[in-house]
Amino acid sequence: MEFIGVEVCDEESFLKFQGWEKDRLLKHLIEDHIARVRVNFFGTSSVSESMIVSLEMYIRVKRNKTTYFLQCLPSEKVLQIKEKLQILIDQPANDQRLILIKYGEVLDDSKSLADQKVENDAALALTLRKDDNEFEDVNVVRPNDYNL
Repeated sequence: MEFIGVEVCDEESFLKFQGWEKDRLLKHLIEDHIARVRVNFFGTSSVSESMIVSLEMYIRVKRNKTTYFLQCLPSEKVLQIKEKLQILIDQPANDQRLILIKYGEVLDDSKSLADQKVENDAALALTLRKDDNEFEDVNVVRPNDYNL
């Protein structure tokens, strides 16, 4: 079905895409990392279709026995995530290192989460810079490691 008109509304903008097909519009929204929008499709039939596109995600940042849950967007840079953590842990962003646990890869501050394959509900290890200017080893305690 080809749609003759599409409205995309969010809190800050009102956009109109005339003659766009549904798949093309959704691909455009995803590529531009547009989060939380309501999309109304008006077709040639009297029935209109409405959906919510939400690209927000959560990541889990783990260090020792502590896990921080952060809400973020795939387009956010790793440095922005470190700045959020700075508020929580009172450690400067440049003294933090984030590692994608799934692959054991250190994340690059200048790249986005999406660029580095960080997905919704991903687990990241946080290590901090020690006095000797080296980073501490990864220490993520799993629940079955707790001594109760």
